[in-house]
Amino acid sequence: MELQPILNFSFAIAGALFGWLMKLGYDSIQRLQTDSRQLAIDIQAIELLVAGQYIKRDDMERYIDKQTSLLMGRFDHLEKKLEGKADK
Repeated sequence: MELQPILNFSFAIAGALFGWLMKLGYDSIQRLQTDSRQLAIDIQAIELLVAGQYIKRDDMERYIDKQTSLLMGRFDHLEKKLEGKADK
């Protein structure tokens, strides 16, 4: 039996195996790129959702002013009580 047909057959098998492995790698890369694009879209949607839920500056200032006035009112009330106690 000649050596050339055996070598041709073995190189054909090796080439087919190598091609199949390359196709698997290419398909995996394509799938990862698709998943990566979808993940980027999902992250952008989450960023927009989170950014919309922050308290606005005007709302925070109104809240602080309200809390400050309540606290000052309590201090004024406490001061009047202490003055009444000091007078006695």
